[in-house]
Amino acid sequence: MPLGDTLRDSICDKFFDGKLKHLQLTAVAAMAATEVGLTHLQKYIRDLFFEFQPGDFHLLVPTFRWRAIASTNFDLIIERAYEKARGSVQTLVKSVKDGDLFDTRMREVSDPVGFLKLHGCIDSYTDSDVPLILGQDQYASYATNRTRFYARLRDYGFENPIVFCGYSIADAHIQQVLFDLTDKSIKRPMFYNISPGLSDIESRYWSGHQVTCIPATFEQFLRELDNKITSVARQLRRPDMAGQLSLATHYRVARATESDSLRSFIERDVSHLHGGFVASPQDAREFYRGYDTGFGCITQSLDIRRPITDSIIVDAILADDNTRKNAEFFLIKAPAGNGKTVALKRVAWEAGISYEKIVLYAEGAAGIRIEPIEEIFSLTGKRIYLFVDRVALYRTELKKLLDASRSRKIPLTVLGAERENEWNIYCDQLEPFVLQDFSIGYLSRDEISELLKKLEEHRALGLLSDRTPEERIDAFSNRANSQLLVALHETTMGVPFEKIILDEYERIKPREAQSLYLQICALHQFGAPVRAGLVSRVSKISFTEFSQRFLKPLAEVVLVDSDKHVRGDIFYRSRHRHVAELVFNQALVSEEDRYDLLATLISSINIDYSSDRETFSRLIRGRNVITMFANVNLGRLLFEKAEAAAKGDSFVLQQRAVFELHHPQGSLDEASEAALRAATLSPNNRSIKHTQAEVARRQALETQDPLRKQSYRKAARGMLGGDIGMLTEYDLWTRAKVALDELREMLGKPGTVSADADSAVLAATKEAEGAIEKARSSFPESSDLLAAEAELQDLLNNAPKALSALEKAFKINPRQDWLAVRLARRYEADGNRSKAIEVMQHCLRENADSRSAHLELAHFLKREGANRKDILGHLRQSFAAGDNNFEAQFWYARELFIDNRASDAKSVFDSLNERAWGRFRTTAAAIVEDGHGNLLDYNGSVSRKEEGYAFVKPIDFPLDIFASRAASAREDWDRLRAGSQIVFNLAFNRRGPQAVNITLRRT
Repeated sequence: MPLGDTLRDSICDKFFDGKLKHLQLTAVAAMAATEVGLTHLQKYIRDLFFEFQPGDFHLLVPTFRWRAIASTNFDLIIERAYEKARGSVQTLVKSVKDGDLFDTRMREVSDPVGFLKLHGCIDSYTDSDVPLILGQDQYASYATNRTRFYARLRDYGFENPIVFCGYSIADAHIQQVLFDLTDKSIKRPMFYNISPGLSDIESRYWSGHQVTCIPATFEQFLRELDNKITSVARQLRRPDMAGQLSLATHYRVARATESDSLRSFIERDVSHLHGGFVASPQDAREFYRGYDTGFGCITQSLDIRRPITDSIIVDAILADDNTRKNAEFFLIKAPAGNGKTVALKRVAWEAGISYEKIVLYAEGAAGIRIEPIEEIFSLTGKRIYLFVDRVALYRTELKKLLDASRSRKIPLTVLGAERENEWNIYCDQLEPFVLQDFSIGYLSRDEISELLKKLEEHRALGLLSDRTPEERIDAFSNRANSQLLVALHETTMGVPFEKIILDEYERIKPREAQSLYLQICALHQFGAPVRAGLVSRVSKISFTEFSQRFLKPLAEVVLVDSDKHVRGDIFYRSRHRHVAELVFNQALVSEEDRYDLLATLISSINIDYSSDRETFSRLIRGRNVITMFANVNLGRLLFEKAEAAAKGDSFVLQQRAVFELHHPQGSLDEASEAALRAATLSPNNRSIKHTQAEVARRQALETQDPLRKQSYRKAARGMLGGDIGMLTEYDLWTRAKVALDELREMLGKPGTVSADADSAVLAATKEAEGAIEKARSSFPESSDLLAAEAELQDLLNNAPKALSALEKAFKINPRQDWLAVRLARRYEADGNRSKAIEVMQHCLRENADSRSAHLELAHFLKREGANRKDILGHLRQSFAAGDNNFEAQFWYARELFIDNRASDAKSVFDSLNERAWGRFRTTAAAIVEDGHGNLLDYNGSVSRKEEGYAFVKPIDFPLDIFASRAASAREDWDRLRAGSQIVFNLAFNRRGPQAVNITLRRT
């Protein structure tokens, strides 16, 4: 293999007719790159090295487990050794530069081992971002795009022994890539140098610097390891025997053989919940303080049964599989500390144990990949239920998983839990898969009573111990609208939660431990687990030292987790994110102190680690920075640090624009400049275009110049795009706001009505109406769009010139359905529904095919109490078979059912449920009312009752109707039995009718 002078001579012969052989290799390479081009030179080097194959001893490398492998060689010897070796115990994952998704790729394979090609690789010879490094003097100039890549090796070196083979560890480039090995202030493990020519003097020297020298070649070293370490010992774990996995009871074939990859997946990446599952014990009192360490809280019945869990089980677990989609997502959402994780675990436990479904609880990103899921389905033929907590952290993996599940026709239901605001900010890519979301609310009085019984049983009542049961309930009820975690602390300890957490922080000794805890909280408040290597870089405290000196003083407040998939990765976290937020905000009272700590942390973050990247992206969210810094200049300084940590990252610039846009002291000019820089880096990013549109909208509101207003609004519309059918919910909302801004200004201008003014009012009204109606058809329950609709209605109802403009325009062109709808609504708001109906009928005489006009007229007729046949006729004409007018189809199916045409209604509901987007009409609503707006009562009986649901037999309809326990008062539900005579209301969702508000009929 040509190295050093031999490689130099080959380059000289190839490109310089044998000249320049007196120069150094790096000089010759630089001249060749200038003469023939870098890619041409690197292709020649690639051709020189490509033919070399691993020797027999190289094939021993894959038979051992390594924490990581690093090499300055750019050949393919190690890669080919892993391809050829039969006894590989790990899967090689190669990295050559910053930002190559190394962490993600590590989690996509079983038993990964990272391989860092420090000087580049010949199979990346066309990548000009990371040229091959041919000598140590090129390191500084070629470090670009490898900064975070090299930092990863340094992180390994702080926590793990490094074995140097074939290197002189005194070489400068080793010191540059790693760190000064003679620096005694750096606390690190023992290193080893394998080299055949070391003298006794060198060995003694390096021994004094924690480097053990072993006189041997690389081949001798490997063969000695091969002799001394048995093949069984190299495995470190013995995989289960075929057929012995807990999944085996679900197999279609009795003696099926699972792949090693699947065994590894079940062993390390997920928990399979089944009848024989053994949970680790959970300390009850610690659980009620916020420490939730597994399924012990469920197996020990420390939680209380909440009605919402029954709803989730009914809708997500027990639904008829014949009507389900291959890829489904159900969301459990709640504020921080309100019990969503425990609820998720309870549902998972019931699904896996009580209902014997295939339930997997993901332990991290590695548990969210399609290959093992696909193998499980091939072995069982059954739907798989995957439970994922903190879904925002794994949104990218979940999107890939659900896409693959849908395309490969693998029946997969994902149930995830997340804070509502986190979902709204981070998880828009998962929205198309969401079938239903469930909100965890505050505790009811019955739930409080049950919880207090649990606290008493486990001697965790604290100051409530001496009170009567009623006094305990009253004390807890006074805080029932607080987060559950907060209420538990305050009622049992008698002081505000904030003070409890601050006292807990201030009691930590020594001071170093307290500082370490503060750093962990500063990072964990953003949700992602805190990588131990990041804390080590900031604090200079390795995990080994942490375990020896600080584990005990921090045992009550810090949890230590290890990544089961990637061996050696350690993470810290506080017992709860809300606790971390309180520690950070109370321990650092001044904004300057907060800035100093966050700036230090940002400077140490390596965004090539997925956990660091997640924390970084949350930390620099514009609105987060606003909440931390009232002083706009400190926020700007933080963004400068962020830009330095993630050079060329458009997301940082976009968040800087959001910060300037919404901060009370922010600058719209700086917001516009930052958004423009972000768009330059990512010209096709729709989120950035949306930010630019929001900035332009604000600029239009701020300026008094009419021409500038017009220019800014034109720019905002241009950023959002002209095709309204391609816009997202947020794009449509912004477009509606731009139109409403313009309409508000027009209607607020004094002066007489003119034709030009009428035209402008109509144009703005039409734009707002179009955006709102388009969004409402897909997002009928969106609070933002409902607010925009209400504002538009208020503007038109309270402005006489708006009514005049609408009437004149309708008289000229009654075919315009949007105009008829808006005018009719105005008349109805004025108490003249008959005139509203006349307007819609007139429009349909001129434009008989208008679906929106048919739908609106049907609603007017329904409120008027008109003949149901007429209502159904208009509803049927409000959509076409196979179109996406789902809202119209919903109301048609509902009216069919009320008209006692249950079979026809079921066909429409089934089609709607199959085709409508995920979040459409998932909750029971549209309750049937009488002619006076009161809920209409129906009579019937309970035909069947289960734990969380029932079926009722109504007198008025020829089929049983589903009922969920969560849709009725608990005390009424508990009285129900099979055969009970009942009164109920009738509601509807995308699947059809539901009985709600069930009570026993009084005889």
